[in-house]
Amino acid sequence: MAKLKSIIGSILRDIINAQHEANLYSYALSDSYGKEGKVKDFQLPGVVISDMEMELKYGVTDLIESTQESNINFARLNSFITELCNKMSGTIITTAIKEIDSKITDHNDKGAQFIQKLKGDTYDGTRIAFERFLSRCCKHAFNGKLFKIVNKETGMIRIEKVEEKFEKVIRDKFINDSDLDNMFTSIGGEKFRNKVVENVMLAVRGIVLAEANNDNFKRTKTFPQLDVSVTTDELSRLPEEAIHTFKLKFSPTTCNVNAQYDEEELSNFDMNT
Repeated sequence: MAKLKSIIGSILRDIINAQHEANLYSYALSDSYGKEGKVKDFQLPGVVISDMEMELKYGVTDLIESTQESNINFARLNSFITELCNKMSGTIITTAIKEIDSKITDHNDKGAQFIQKLKGDTYDGTRIAFERFLSRCCKHAFNGKLFKIVNKETGMIRIEKVEEKFEKVIRDKFINDSDLDNMFTSIGGEKFRNKVVENVMLAVRGIVLAEANNDNFKRTKTFPQLDVSVTTDELSRLPEEAIHTFKLKFSPTTCNVNAQYDEEELSNFDMNT
C-alpha cells in the first residue's frame, strides 16, 4: 500500500528526470561529434516531452486523517511587488529632487537640467518616461528572486531583502548614472550622492513597511491522505466497484509570473535629451 500523492508525484518526477537525462546524454555526445570530421557542426537535438496521457487504476484501502500543507502564493506576491514598484518610482524621484534641487549651482549643467525637468517646471513628459523606466527596472530586479524576499516558514515579507533590490536600482539607474557625474561633483561628490541615497531609502522603507503591513503570503490547504493499492495482485482482491481510475495528462508549459523586458528597455535612461 502507498499514498496516492506519492505515486502521482513519483510519476511526474520520473517524466521530468527522463527529459533531463536525455538532454544530458545529448550534451555529452557533443564532444564526440565536435572533435573533427563532417559532423563537427552537427546540431544534436534537445528533448521536449509533449502532451502525454496515462491512466492509473487504484483501490482505496484506507482514509487517513487529513493533513495541512502550506506554500507561498507567488502569483499574489508578484502582484504585490508589481504594485509596489509602480508606486515606488514616483517617491524615489520626488525624494531625490528635494535633496538635490537646493544644492544645484550651475543650472546650465545637463544633469541639473534633467533634475529641473523631473520637477515639472519645464514639463515635457520626461517625468512620466523616467517614472516608467524606474518602475520597469524595479520589477526586473525582482524577476526570479521572489523566493528570496519572503520567509517560507512564516509567509512574511523580508523587508531588508526588498530594500536591497530597490537600493540597487536607485544607485545603478538614477543617482550613480554617469549623466549626473558633473552635477554631483559640483555639489558634494560621492559623499552627497550617498546622502541622497540614504534619504531616498528612508522614504522607500516607509512605503515598504506600510504596504507590507504584516501581510502574509502563505497559503494553507487541507488534503485527505489516501492509502491505495495499485499492483495487479492487490487490485484483483478488491471488488470492481472499489477500483477507481485516475487519468493523468502531462502538458509541459512555462508559467512565468515575472514581467520580462528587453535589454533596451532596461538600459540607462538618456538624461541629456
